[in-house]
Amino acid sequence: MSERTVRTAVRPQDIRRAIAEEQPQIVHFCGHGLEDGSLLLEDDSGENKPVPAKGLASLFQLHADYVECVLLNACHSAKPAIAISEYINYAIGMNQPIGDKAAISFAIGFYDGLGYATPDNQDVFQRAFEEGKVAIQLEHLSEGQIPVIQTKTKDKPYKPMDESKQLDAFKRIIDIIKEQKNKKIDVITISANNYDSFLEVDRIVAEHESVVTNRHSSAGGSGANTVCGLSRLGKKTAIVGCIKDDVEGNEIKKSFQEFSVDSKLLIMEDDVSYPDLKTGKTLILVERFTGKRLIAVTPGINDHLSRILRANNEKELEKVVAQVKEAKILHLTSFTGTPERELQSSILRRIKEEKIDDIIVSFTPGAIYVAEGLNQLSEILARTHIMFLYAQQLNQLLQRAKEKNEIEEFRTNMSLEEEIPVFLDWMIKRGITHPMIIVIKDYSQKRSNNVYQNRIYVASIENTSTRHFCHLPQRFNVSNITEFSKDTTGAGDALAAGFLYGILEGEDIETCADFGFIMSREASKKFGARSNLPDQYLLRDYLSQKVIA
Repeated sequence: MSERTVRTAVRPQDIRRAIAEEQPQIVHFCGHGLEDGSLLLEDDSGENKPVPAKGLASLFQLHADYVECVLLNACHSAKPAIAISEYINYAIGMNQPIGDKAAISFAIGFYDGLGYATPDNQDVFQRAFEEGKVAIQLEHLSEGQIPVIQTKTKDKPYKPMDESKQLDAFKRIIDIIKEQKNKKIDVITISANNYDSFLEVDRIVAEHESVVTNRHSSAGGSGANTVCGLSRLGKKTAIVGCIKDDVEGNEIKKSFQEFSVDSKLLIMEDDVSYPDLKTGKTLILVERFTGKRLIAVTPGINDHLSRILRANNEKELEKVVAQVKEAKILHLTSFTGTPERELQSSILRRIKEEKIDDIIVSFTPGAIYVAEGLNQLSEILARTHIMFLYAQQLNQLLQRAKEKNEIEEFRTNMSLEEEIPVFLDWMIKRGITHPMIIVIKDYSQKRSNNVYQNRIYVASIENTSTRHFCHLPQRFNVSNITEFSKDTTGAGDALAAGFLYGILEGEDIETCADFGFIMSREASKKFGARSNLPDQYLLRDYLSQKVIA
């Protein structure tokens, strides 16, 4: 890899001929890229000529026998990198504009990394990519997260899972749903309710000043988003929570009405009882081109839900318990206050004490509950049938448990496939062996913000038997489609809505994962967690591939 050939001011035919003549292992493009993913070459008159991502991919398809890596050191080159990675083992691009200093630093680090001695079990190009990113960061440049690497998909062609291989825990959960009689509500959630304010910025980096390029505001809250998604899919849903009688609170209530969510137990407090509190709010910074977000929560009245429900001899709490009993699924999500987590646990205890065993409990802990560690969540986990996590959250949960001496087996730098058994083993040791499914969204596999490349892992536990599989979105022609996340806020909530919809419909486990993938994908395409949720007819159209984009 030491011999280098340089071609300058190339036209499309020049680069085509150069690759054919030189048969390089690495192709390094330096130049300019456009927001639509085109790279700028020259035409015969010396003018700029945009070359689309699809054309570049077709070019490298012809040379896949010897080209190992394509480095596109140009602004907005992540899209062509994704397209090229269908045929080439490694393709590196930039998911945002990148400055000259950062681009040069990355190239130096990348080629240094190729020259270092590498252990047999370490990926040479992945190591070089990481060296390039570190080189940017060491120069105190803020563009360290702009380079992204795509790897060639080597997954086997999609084949439906054999019925005999369906996870036993999943089949038992489906049986419970089928055995439920005379339930008036499909899903009820106990959720924080926030009014989300979105600010789109160029980059989310410490010590970096960003310009706001777009604004948006809408109703939010994790469980609230999930039941809105389920209502859009035709299911009967209800919300338990609290808001203030202010502008934001009324917007939240209006949103539930638009989605036909039963909000009788959404308690609206006035200023007499809680004069210094407002409806919960979140400020969400969304990174342009990646959809990555930073969320700051002002919980407001949400932190007083337990107090509100327990007032007047727990009159409101009894209403909540009565409505929970009428539901097929109870969906729990995180609050910032400890009393609210204890409230959720107490409701689960009531269900257990009254021997009500036909309610499926689903749980999205979110970043706030994850930070508490495993032991703090054990009472909720002991009653949870379906748990929704991001891969990063599972890592953080185990890391936090390790720090608190709650778990021994966890090691730093474990893969997701290694972390899942550690978590399941902890459950078994705690005597948590009822049928349970853990649904894990992983968008780190290809380090891409292409909404068509997220993966979903599904793990299960029943008695002392544990299993897991990776759901691959191959049914959606992902290699031919590139669409970047606009905003990932609510993507996990939408995944939960899709998966629970499949459960309620009695679908097989892969179809449930398909529904979760589609809902998450669609929610990521626009600002606001509820802005782009499909109904049940469009969802099934997407599933059948009648509609792809």
